[in-house]
Amino acid sequence: MLDYLPEEDGAVLMARSYVPEAKVGSLIEKKTEGLGVDRVDSRTGSIRRVEAPDKNAFDFIADGHGRVRVMGLWERKDSGYFTSQYKYLYRPADGGGWRQLSIYDWQSETGFKPVAVDPAKNVAYGYERKDGRFALMTVQLDPGLEKKLVYANPDVDVSGLVMTGRDRRVVGVSYVDDYRHTAYFDPAALSMVQSLGKALGGKAVHIGDLSADGQRALVWAGSDVDPGQYYLFDKGARKLSPIMPIVPNWQGAHWR
Repeated sequence: MLDYLPEEDGAVLMARSYVPEAKVGSLIEKKTEGLGVDRVDSRTGSIRRVEAPDKNAFDFIADGHGRVRVMGLWERKDSGYFTSQYKYLYRPADGGGWRQLSIYDWQSETGFKPVAVDPAKNVAYGYERKDGRFALMTVQLDPGLEKKLVYANPDVDVSGLVMTGRDRRVVGVSYVDDYRHTAYFDPAALSMVQSLGKALGGKAVHIGDLSADGQRALVWAGSDVDPGQYYLFDKGARKLSPIMPIVPNWQGAHWR
């Protein structure tokens, strides 16, 4: 699943592996091969090709609003065998052909590896080593390819993104030491988490998801001695409503 197409009702973008087909006794054959992108209508079952399949492609990244902006390709040797390098291409905001974004070597773990796109900022989020640890970076999706550091931890690798809404907007990162942590860098998300944490007596708060307009949020709140529960936060009404405890009937028993 590449894109939930929030502006549409019931359709999604999906990566699809095309395999050549031929039938004995038939002159009809399908020669398309490789990974492509289709728009699938979940109500009617209709399928429309969005990106033609490429036999060297292994990844596509959409922008959360129906546009495929990044493609990952395996690099091949002259012999035809794959190398240890991935070549990433990007498509400019105004459309057109693919342009080179970065080279990532999975063997040496060097280079920029894109994982998400923010269309409002026109950047690709991705991982790259900084002082020996994987950090989250952005690269501008234009010919300048300006690179900026978003978040780094000197002790551990950044291991995941925090994404919200049907458009899967990036609002933070996660990393693991003794247990998993979340760090928010999106100003609105960070402000919400900090305000709710104070209102709930200093508990840790994590955003599970946001409505399309950002006015309602599904959040979890808990601590080392409290398994916590989920709440629905209505930003406009400034109302926090309990939805579901993580451990039913826990009722304040000491959590070890």
